Amino acid sequence: MAPYIKIEEFLCLWSSVSAVNCPFFVFHDAITSLLGFSIIWKPKDPVTKMAEAADFVKNKINNGTYSVANKNKRTSVIWSILCDILKEDETVLDGWLFCRQCQKVLKFLHKNTSNLSRHKCCLTIRRPSELIIVSENDKKVAIEKCTQWVVRDCPPFSAVTGAGFKKKVKFFLQIGAIYGEQVDVDDLLPDPPTLSRKAKSDAEEKRSLISSEIKKAVDSGRASPRVDMWTDQYVQRNFLGITFHYEGEFKLCDMILGLKSMNFQISTADNILMKIKGLFSEFNEENIDIVKFVTDRGANITKALEGNTRLNCSSHLLSNVLEKSPNEANELKKIVKSCKKIVKYRKKSNPQHTLETTLKSARPTRWNSNYKMMKSILDNWRRVDKIRGEADIHVDFNKSSLLAVVDILGDFERIFKKLQTSSSPSICFVLPSINKILELCEPNILDHSAAALLKERILENKRKIWMAHLSIWHKAAFFLYPPAAHLQEEDILETKGLCSSQIQVPLSHTSSLESTETPRTPDPPETPETPETPETPETPGTPETPETPESLESPNLFPKNPKTLSSENEFFFPKPVTESNSNFPESPPDEIRRYMRQRVPLSQNFEVIEWWPNNAHLYPQLRKLALKLLSIPTSRAELTECPP
Repeated sequence: MAPYIKIEEFLCLWSSVSAVNCPFFVFHDAITSLLGFSIIWKPKDPVTKMAEAADFVKNKINNGTYSVANKNKRTSVIWSILCDILKEDETVLDGWLFCRQCQKVLKFLHKNTSNLSRHKCCLTIRRPSELIIVSENDKKVAIEKCTQWVVRDCPPFSAVTGAGFKKKVKFFLQIGAIYGEQVDVDDLLPDPPTLSRKAKSDAEEKRSLISSEIKKAVDSGRASPRVDMWTDQYVQRNFLGITFHYEGEFKLCDMILGLKSMNFQISTADNILMKIKGLFSEFNEENIDIVKFVTDRGANITKALEGNTRLNCSSHLLSNVLEKSPNEANELKKIVKSCKKIVKYRKKSNPQHTLETTLKSARPTRWNSNYKMMKSILDNWRRVDKIRGEADIHVDFNKSSLLAVVDILGDFERIFKKLQTSSSPSICFVLPSINKILELCEPNILDHSAAALLKERILENKRKIWMAHLSIWHKAAFFLYPPAAHLQEEDILETKGLCSSQIQVPLSHTSSLESTETPRTPDPPETPETPETPETPETPGTPETPETPESLESPNLFPKNPKTLSSENEFFFPKPVTESNSNFPESPPDEIRRYMRQRVPLSQNFEVIEWWPNNAHLYPQLRKLALKLLSIPTSRAELTECPP
């Protein structure tokens, strides 16, 4: 059989040579006659196309272009393992889902889950052997009863999806299975005062556990809460909230400590400090002197926490850089203004249904809202450009200039999200983020004028706003990221000094460290203390031996008084060392130097929060410090999506 190629391959080959003006029929003759290939004109079957499309989506997920959504609001049990796929702009990819169990991409038709229910992973959770599927008539009765309950007692419709409601129903099913239908419901259900007392008792018990956890974290120096302040524009009242971050059991933990209203008081430093201490005192923690706080650069909150270690919110600093930079260049200001004009027109004329995705509105308090606005216009460019022409809307940009700005800001969006995360260490990525910005904003002769201007302003504002507010804690956290330990050249002495001072050395070892810390590692043989042992009669020629007549006779040959081995040792060594120092940890500087000599490869799935516990036997002192620092968040608030 003669060799063949498919029509898709043939067209790809022809398109690759069409740039040299090769006519179609000439290329066709060359393939079929000269090379002896036959062409299969039959298109691919739908199953093959779907498989290739699924592979394409899976590759996008693997290389980080697409991501997997964390939560799904759908109520069916299959959505516990199936999740949406998010595109680069964080919008949902239509027609596809991702299975968390088998890591496969599945085809999904809107409002049709029949094929999903037949997926092998869904079958294992959908119909376990011990569960019974009720009839359709019983389901209708359940709907009727739940509807009557909602109408009479006025709970929200979503109450039937709550985990607590489902547990309650399961409990009642168990009661029915034990006692049958003849159960006095009024006798089974508790009265309101009983519920109130039980809820209060459970709350006090939970508060006691939380208070104990907070106290342990604070006393051990593992507490690093973030403080956020904002104003409710509707009631014109200031609020202060604290999220408590700490490291526990080699995991990053966080909890909302509380929310306080300033009660229309002026947000002075004294009032802010009083509210912060008040929130901690509610959990029986009065001393917050060693707590490290993460806040913005507000003058009042900075003054309120001047007695504590305070770190600036890195995402807030980056936001300041990216908010200020476009406003300092007229060309960039015109682009943003024109985009706002387009979005405003679209909102008023309400032709949103003609767009593939929704246009995003800009918000004055978030820089990334401008990026999302420009990105949404670029995604709908063909339709937007057509309507702009029909409505005669004048804009001060073209597609190339908008694309240049969006490409730059897209990388900053990725940096911003990394700094905002609290589920994994982020403080160790502050310095790498700054270095990445230097790389992204490196001038290029091919840059569009708008992009070149934006890069210039970002670099200048980064130096003034961000670099000026870096702390030694950020540098130490970067140093304690093992794959980058050898990369930090600037301020390395200061960083090593901070690490040494923060390591808690056992008291039994403190005095020995004070006398041996300086000459310990360089040249151990040069220490003169070892030869100074003339009192110990190690040899028969020492002056002490002639004092006793028995010493003239060998104890092995003339055993007048047989002695045990330990007594013989005590005889020859009257001042022995009674404790071994083999278990004493080495000094902090030595452990740090040994850590710096190690080279840790940066693999794709490297997790720093797991590396330190796994290597605790190598770096027992640095491990404790690393987990403390890596639990410090870099941002005071989580990233929120821009509304449409």
